[in-house]
Formats: sequence, C-alpha cells, structure tokens
Amino acid sequence: MEKSLITVGLLLLIGAGVYLNQNGEELGELQKVRQFNDWKIQYNKKFSSEKEEMYRYLVFQQNAQLIEAHNNDKSGKYTYTMETNQFADLTEQEFAQKYLTFRPKSTNKSKSTDYVPNGQARDWVEEGKVPPIKDQGSSCGSSWAFSAVGVLEINSNIEFGLETTLSEQDMLDCSGPYGNQGCSGGWMDSGFEYVRDHGIANGSVYPYVGSDQTCRTSVKRDFKYVTGFVDVDGCNGLQTAIQDQALSIGVDASNWAYYKGGIFNNCKQNLTSGSILVGVDQNGVWKVRHQWGSKWGENGYIRLAPGNTCGVCLSASYPVLEKK
Repeated sequence: MEKSLITVGLLLLIGAGVYLNQNGEELGELQKVRQFNDWKIQYNKKFSSEKEEMYRYLVFQQNAQLIEAHNNDKSGKYTYTMETNQFADLTEQEFAQKYLTFRPKSTNKSKSTDYVPNGQARDWVEEGKVPPIKDQGSSCGSSWAFSAVGVLEINSNIEFGLETTLSEQDMLDCSGPYGNQGCSGGWMDSGFEYVRDHGIANGSVYPYVGSDQTCRTSVKRDFKYVTGFVDVDGCNGLQTAIQDQALSIGVDASNWAYYKGGIFNNCKQNLTSGSILVGVDQNGVWKVRHQWGSKWGENGYIRLAPGNTCGVCLSASYPVLEKK
C-alpha cells in the first residue's frame, strides 16, 4: 500500500500532462489520474493534504471501477446508469455517515405495498410548482428537514399560488421539543407539528448553515398555514395522493450515491433518508426530488420503479394547509 501511495503521489504531481509509451497509447495509470483531475475540477474538490488526496484518489478509482462495471452490464438487470459524481471519493461507510442519518418513527399504519398503477400521471415539476433543487451539504443529516420544508414550499404553490423559500435551518434548530435531533436526524411529521404550532421563517432571514445552531426565537415566522398533517397508507394511497399535492417520503437511499439517470430498481426498504415525491407517470414510475444538488441524478431528481421501490410507500405524509 505504501508503494502504491508513493506512485499515486508522483502521478498526481504529473497532473494532466500526457506521456506516451512506445506504441503511442496513453499510460493506463495516467489515464486514471487525468480522470481524477478532471473530476476534481468539475466538482471543485480540494483536499487538506497530499496524503488525503492520495487516499481519495484510491477510493475514487475503486468507485470508478464499480461504476464502469455497472454501466457495462448487459444482463438487463439494471434499468439505470451511474456516474462518478460528487460522491465518488467517499467510501460506502463515509457516505452513510454523512447522508443517511434519517430517523423514521414507528407507525401503526398498515403499510400496504399492493400496487396497481391506475394510469393517472402527475408531474408537479412540469407544472411549474417545484422550486429549484437544493443541496443539504455534507456536514449535516438534514434530509428530513429538506423533505418537510420542500413539501411546504411546493404545496403552498399548488394550493395558494404562493412562491416562497422557507428555512430548513429554523426547523433544524427549533423543532427539538418535537423529537427531532437537528443534524443528527429527524422526522418530517414532527417538523410539520413544529410549523403548525410556531410557524416557520423565510430562508432569507434564517439561512441554512448546515450545522446545529441555537434556536433563534426572535426571528419573524410569517408562514403559519399548517393546521396538521396526513399520513398516507401504502402504494395505492400514494398514487392517489400525488394527484393533489407533493408528499414527504422516507426512502432507502443507500445505493443512490452514483445514480445518473434511468429508472432506479436496486435498493432495499430500510429507510435512510427523507425526500419528496413530486410525480408519477402512467406506468406507475415515481418521480422523486432529492436534496443533493442539481448535478446529481437527473438534474437533482431520481425515478423509482413502480411499487414499493426503496420503501417509497412506507412513510409518506403531507401537511394540511389553510390560508388564514
């Protein structure tokens, strides 16, 4: 391993230069370095030391091999493609620690996963009701807050024509009494309860910083339209509810890291992240808005195969809104 690190370090110093062997073919290891350097530029990656960069290079190459093998698979098992995106220098464990800290609550719902697509399609993105993709960053397990706040923003536009940007940081910092734990995880329904009782601030007056802060109790909270929330039972309930509003959902995002596009079909149902359901097509394919930036997936979105793929049907809910 030490010899490999030294070799990689030398290659990194070479950078994007081109060496040719006697046959005029680019050296294999240099090709990998060029790929890594191009990726660093694309995602503005900087590392604290040469040692850290060498380690990230090795992790990147392992992930790149996995991604290449997936994309070259001709078995027909997969209906989506992968790419070396912003997560390509993280190990599986590091990715889980940074992004998969969701804390789903146990419920008494029947959680029916029976699913017969009814042929009705809805896409709130195409209808212009969904704001730009956000990015939760890598230092805070805030997927639950982005899910809850995102649904409030989308459904306010659907129901009232109100275009607003609300504060995930407000929910992170101030909904602890409702059972949430800030950047250590939380639950969307508890976030809705907080907004029902206190309202929520605009994102411009309580901006997102991606870390736990002391609750700013004096901030003005003008958004006071939540009167409750509804838990949706199962896949058939989900395809009915999406016709009228977007929904907060819990999903198993363990295998989502390198998703590029297509219909995702490779996951279990251990809920690890909060997300937002924003549509369904006539074949029952779900459209999900996530919070890993617009460079991830299909411009920030992922499509899930019909049925309870990634546990999409297990914990859906939406806030009840009333304009006072």
